[in-house]
Amino acid sequence: MVANLLVGCMALATGRTGDIIIIACFGALALYIISLISFFAIRIKHPSLYRPFTSPFYPFIPGLALLFSSIAFISMIWNYPFLSVVFGSLLFLGFILIQLQKKGKHTEVKA
Repeated sequence: MVANLLVGCMALATGRTGDIIIIACFGALALYIISLISFFAIRIKHPSLYRPFTSPFYPFIPGLALLFSSIAFISMIWNYPFLSVVFGSLLFLGFILIQLQKKGKHTEVKA
């Protein structure tokens, strides 16, 4: 929680909170699109898997949600090209940091 507080204070200090909110929207849309793609993938790969809930009007409603969220993501890229590059750069940086962290954690498992 302290880290979130510090990030929030730094965001306020920059005076560019609107841009930070837009970058957060990029992240939210990206996660929503990825979750919908995963939803369809698991339905296709494992059609007989038990599901504790039902998706109303599958695949029509989830398909529309994927279509609309993709349109929203593309329109945000179109309207905020610089911030979309910032978002992509942050994703790439996070990917690199995770790969470096994974590389340092290789240990042998003894049986």
